Amino acid sequence: MNEQIKQLAIDATRDIKDEFGNWIGSELDKEKFGVGIVAECKKLILLMMNDGIGDFDTLDLALTEINDHFGVDE
Repeated sequence: MNEQIKQLAIDATRDIKDEFGNWIGSELDKEKFGVGIVAECKKLILLMMNDGIGDFDTLDLALTEINDHFGVDE
């Protein structure tokens, strides 16, 4: 696993506490992890568009398709 994915997993991990507020463990928030991965993919596409790498229209279409597929806003 590369460092970016490890960091996304760390960022998406939350503490679990009992009713008294005592830490009893932690778990990966799968939705937050997935959202983080999608956001990173979108960021890469936007960087490519801004840097003029690749065909702008194709990258714009890819970005639109990602947004539609995962139901996220631009």
